[in-house]
Amino acid sequence: MAEQAYPPWISHSTLLRQVRITGRLRTLEPLRVGMGKVDTPDVTTDLPVIRVKELRSGIEVPYIPGSSLKGVFRSAAESIAKSEGVKPDPCSGLSKNNCMAARRVEGQTLEDFVKTLLKKNAIRDALKSFADNACLLCKVFGAPTYRSKIVFEDAYPVDEGGKLTSVPTGIKVGIAIDRTTGAVATGAFYRVEYVEPGALFSFSLNSTNLPNYALGLLAEVFTLLDDGLIRVGGFKSRGFGRVRADDVSLMVRHYSPISGEADRLDTLGDPGDRSVSLTPSDVRDGWIIFRGPELEALLKELRRVWKDYAASASKR
Repeated sequence: MAEQAYPPWISHSTLLRQVRITGRLRTLEPLRVGMGKVDTPDVTTDLPVIRVKELRSGIEVPYIPGSSLKGVFRSAAESIAKSEGVKPDPCSGLSKNNCMAARRVEGQTLEDFVKTLLKKNAIRDALKSFADNACLLCKVFGAPTYRSKIVFEDAYPVDEGGKLTSVPTGIKVGIAIDRTTGAVATGAFYRVEYVEPGALFSFSLNSTNLPNYALGLLAEVFTLLDDGLIRVGGFKSRGFGRVRADDVSLMVRHYSPISGEADRLDTLGDPGDRSVSLTPSDVRDGWIIFRGPELEALLKELRRVWKDYAASASKR
């Protein structure tokens, strides 16, 4: 049998492993996740927070879209990977600043080259080309023609018991300054709505077939989040958006022998990865569960794996 041309986790065709991270995001500062400027008589603020209606109760509650959380995590992961010098150079994933549009293979963009191979049903060659040329962030968070390995669920306000609840909001009045004259800009008075500090939002991240070093990169993002170095939502430079992850648990489920067992996470066939020993808090219904000290120990080890991978990837 021919040697696998790319790490097995790159393909979406086989389920090897699931890792689910759940918890709550506690707002430590005002949180602004908005829907843009609104100019209608029945709205009391120019910049309201985004809301969704809960069908059973009929109440509308602020929420954090999963797409917003994904953007926060990808942006932070990009900064971390760049600071470590990981090669290929990480892209932002935005517009044309992504590997599929910016990198070229045999005179074509990577996206067009992959599509050409797929039209010929050369799926293995297409996956190899993507694996060889795309940056780690495109492999983890997705890119045009390549599905993300991570799904961020929408985050809804909950009480201490985890039940959906309403949360208090406030209004901040602001003005914009004309940078040329130093005076108040014409028509620049605005009212922005925000969620008050102290609110709790549900958090759930589901990943499929991520190698240990990619899980370690996510662990680094959580560290920055708790340290207040990355924030959620808008108006970040105006004292908004700091949150903390509370009551976090991590659950692992193996679907293939190459993924590992109850006492370890294996490499998913990736030669750049290394295995991690596990001491779970609990095992239930096929899920290996980590909380508290056991979770901290696991995340610490995953961060070490990431550091080792990044040191090696910076020398390519």
